[in-house]
Amino acid sequence: MLEKRIWDEYYNLLQSHFVSPQEDHLAQAAELGRELVMANTPPEEIAELHEDAVRRLGTEFPETKLIVAANLISQPLMELLMAYGLAFRKRLDEHKRSEDRIKASLKEKEVLLQEVHHRVRNNLQVILSLLDMQARIVKDKDVKDALSESINRVHAMAIIHNQLYESENLSEVNMKGFVDNLVGQLLHVYSVQDTRITSNVSVADYPLPISIAVPAGLIVNELLSNAFKHAFVNRNEGTIGVSFGVSEKGLVSLAVSDDGIGLPPGFDINESKTLGLRLVKILTEDQLQGTLDVTSDGGVTFSIEFDIEYDGSAGLA
Repeated sequence: MLEKRIWDEYYNLLQSHFVSPQEDHLAQAAELGRELVMANTPPEEIAELHEDAVRRLGTEFPETKLIVAANLISQPLMELLMAYGLAFRKRLDEHKRSEDRIKASLKEKEVLLQEVHHRVRNNLQVILSLLDMQARIVKDKDVKDALSESINRVHAMAIIHNQLYESENLSEVNMKGFVDNLVGQLLHVYSVQDTRITSNVSVADYPLPISIAVPAGLIVNELLSNAFKHAFVNRNEGTIGVSFGVSEKGLVSLAVSDDGIGLPPGFDINESKTLGLRLVKILTEDQLQGTLDVTSDGGVTFSIEFDIEYDGSAGLA
């Protein structure tokens, strides 16, 4: 919308030229036209400016020579209008073509990225099948357990890529859906005949970039697997919990807990020799640049905090 100053300035110019024509009026009209062009004023607004000024002048000086005066004073402005109108349409056409090229490029990249996630998912399924076949024929219990743990880790990553493949957003993972799927999978894998395990999941419906979702997902997998395997020995029932939230400042709080038998006296995660807990420590501190706190009082709680702004693209993805 044109400023009132512009409307008044053009009308006063037209009125002055009608009362006392001067060459300077034409220069002023051309200058005003250039100002409108430089301000990217649409052609229809410039035309409306002229038509409104003529109507106002017609009510003040209802004489036939008004038309001649109005056309004379407005000619430089109208010439600029025509030139600008052509340039404006050309600029719009170029912008539209550029926008179409960008949209086509983005669509192509989305298709390619979706295909990448599809192939990664399929490759992970092949790896899972191979590991499962190997685990079935191995007799040694330690080797079988190690293969089972590896299967769970690969499966956690497969869940992420499966979500990405099925989602409209190809770069972010919804943690609520991921944790729900993972807990269900682990409850099935570690089902114990005489132990009833209840899950208590409180996860914010919040998307994480894949560079953060993969290490965070692996951490949840390791801690849940550890709880399922060791927390409820000789117990009839137990509860595992997962909580995930993000503060307004982007601080992620992740906690995995159980009400099981707890950790052995003097436990220090920095001295732990188990691969799973070492992996949790490495992923938290090195991959996510976060902090890890472990408490054991009527069970075990692993509390992890990291900044969502941290880009973990240097590692797993």
